[in-house]
Amino acid sequence: MHLINYISVLLLMVSSSCTQTKLIKTEPPEWTKTAAIYEIMPKQFTPQHNLKGITQELARLRNQYVSAISILPIFTTLDINNAYNPGDPYACSEFLTIDPALGTDHDFKTLIDSAHHFNIKVLLEFNLTYTTPNHPWRKEYPEFYKSSQAKNDTAFNQDYIRFNLEHKTLQKKLIHILEHWMKDFPLDGFVLMNADQFPESFLNLLGSKINSKKFYLVSGSNTPEFVERGYFDSYFNYDLYHLFIKMVDNTCTSQDFKSLMEINEKATFKNASILFNQNALLNNKDGTETQRFYGFYKLCSVLSILTGGIPMIMNGQEEPMFDRINPYSNQAIVFNKFFSRDFFRSLFIHRVDNPAIQSIQDNLPVIISDATHVLAFERKHGEASIVVMANLTNQVQSFTLKNDYIQRLEFFTRALTNFEKNKSYTLNPYQYIVLTNIK
Repeated sequence: MHLINYISVLLLMVSSSCTQTKLIKTEPPEWTKTAAIYEIMPKQFTPQHNLKGITQELARLRNQYVSAISILPIFTTLDINNAYNPGDPYACSEFLTIDPALGTDHDFKTLIDSAHHFNIKVLLEFNLTYTTPNHPWRKEYPEFYKSSQAKNDTAFNQDYIRFNLEHKTLQKKLIHILEHWMKDFPLDGFVLMNADQFPESFLNLLGSKINSKKFYLVSGSNTPEFVERGYFDSYFNYDLYHLFIKMVDNTCTSQDFKSLMEINEKATFKNASILFNQNALLNNKDGTETQRFYGFYKLCSVLSILTGGIPMIMNGQEEPMFDRINPYSNQAIVFNKFFSRDFFRSLFIHRVDNPAIQSIQDNLPVIISDATHVLAFERKHGEASIVVMANLTNQVQSFTLKNDYIQRLEFFTRALTNFEKNKSYTLNPYQYIVLTNIK
């Protein structure tokens, strides 16, 4: 009798465990191994200010070796008489239809089909944590929001437009929104901003309903733990960006980068985070890369592309941008100089040609110098190699290497160079040297 009861309890436990959400950590899609992502602000990207304008630029982007585009929300927003989040491209007043000013469903499908023709993947960005104050749900479902109080004294209450993400009905509606875009359009993935605000219950629902081996799901927050738990394939790596900020005042060291590399090394899937020195959120908050990192913005791009992860740049960086893109205005980006186009193009091509800098498991960076203010590392895959030496400060720095690098091509000058171990070398302020053995 006791044995029967014991077996019954075991069966009940097994049955109960089977009903729980079990997420299997899957490797990011194959195409991400050589991906170079280009983030697009659809209203400012072209003089047409619409989806057709993006379609017309795809050939140019492919020539730049962009292999994926990430498009900011294409839904209707509210700028006039919006005291809560005016000009915020992520604040939407509707999630299921395309802003008529940007185009039609047909225009979006044409854009995606054209991108796929050029072998470019298409990601769509969302922020599912807040809306504009005139979203229909604000009146129809006030319980979806954190507060029904429009103002706190004289200040506008931001909780009036922020979702209560614990609400089960809201969670189902948000999942329905994502399923709608997956079903009606041949998209390759989503980028979900502010994902660090998602509660466990919504993450489980998201992982079970949306995440799949073929569909690329990205957290727009610095959440490596969400990737480890199988909710997302990748995440925005703001830790690297914060090191660039430290470089502004000369407080960044090679040890800071080593700590960052150790996080990547411990990850189940290495090199899966998205690296950048500029994106749309940073443009709105901090201005351009040239304003923040004056004199070394290209060094930041080199490290974003070569340190270990999936590189992303924002529309206009190929110019580069010396003025912030105004989210309150539809003024188009002026593309006429393209001073940095070949810089990015050459690095993106090399990412395809050199497996040492692809997003795979066995090419993690190894520090090759003990210098404090010079970051020197090598990444290898088989015989393929890339070596980066970078001065992290605005002062001349000396360093030595632990290995010999003889008859290596300097990537940008294409000059054959020799670097010997234990020999002293110097780098000028923010100078960088990249060596490759892949022609």
